[in-house]
Parts: sequence; structure tokens; C-alpha cells
Amino acid sequence: MNENDMNFDEQAVEYILSHIDPEIARLYTDDDILLIIDTIFDYYDQKGLLDIDLSDDAEPDEVDVDDLVAYVEKQLRKDRDNRVAPEHVEPIVKAEIDFEIAIDEE
Repeated sequence: MNENDMNFDEQAVEYILSHIDPEIARLYTDDDILLIIDTIFDYYDQKGLLDIDLSDDAEPDEVDVDDLVAYVEKQLRKDRDNRVAPEHVEPIVKAEIDFEIAIDEE
């Protein structure tokens, strides 16, 4: 499957798994990573970061990475089926942010 045939989620999962430590990546399924991606976008939604500002001079909102990581960790603690270790949340979240930056630059 080439990149053009993949949707955003598939591309994000592939990117994240290839940009974190292989020892961490091998521990998680695509669904584990998708759970984190969904949680990140829940955070964005709650913070109003998904709202479109139509003014030409609007600056993109900056994400507080520490706050985002803390939010994801808190949400994952609530999910009894979650398999992601707390110490792995930060590198996965940062890889997802890097993916967003990479696709914005295309």
C-alpha cells in the first residue's frame, strides 16, 4: 500500500511506530496508537484547537506538550483495556505531533 492509498490514521500510525524507539514500537498494536491519536484530538477539541479561524493574520495555536501528555496519561489511566505504559506516552505523543508538522509542511 502506498502513501496515497492510506488515510490519515494509517499514515499517522505508520509514522509514529517508525519514529519511536523500536523496543517501544514492538509493544503496541495499531489500535493502541490509534487510541492515543484519538485522545490527542479529544484534547485539541476541548482546547478549541480544532476551531477554524478564517482571519488571514491568525497565528496557529501552540500546543502545550506537557499539558497534552498529562491529559493523555490521565485519560489512559481511566481505560481499563489500555495497554500503553505511562512512560511510553510522551514519545508517542511527540511522534504524533511531529507527524502533524510533517504533513503540514507537504
